[in-house]
Amino acid sequence: FIIITHHAAARTMWALSVLLPAGLVTFAMVPTRHMHARRISMVTEYAQYIDGRWTPSSDSARIEVENPTTNQLISLVARGSVADADAALHAARAAQPAWEATPAVERGQCLQRLAAQIRKHRV
Repeated sequence: FIIITHHAAARTMWALSVLLPAGLVTFAMVPTRHMHARRISMVTEYAQYIDGRWTPSSDSARIEVENPTTNQLISLVARGSVADADAALHAARAAQPAWEATPAVERGQCLQRLAAQIRKHRV
């Protein structure tokens, strides 16, 4: 069960989702473009990555993020609900047997690739 809140880390986890066993990365965020009615500007929207799919929050709730200097809306982040957390935990539990069955050397290599990607995309 992984929660990612920074866009660079979300891109890293998205890239790693193809490297890790299906379902292992159960909760992350990915950027999309969205025009928000409150301001006439492009806003980055972040969805959740649960059980191999990018999804909005189950209740469509979002968190508005503003530039503190200009008060301009810069992004919308899916606000995960209790149902979303339950879905992520269910997916993580379902993925755990496959991860456990993966040889320790392979798991270590996956984690090393994960660490390398996080370092590569550090802002």
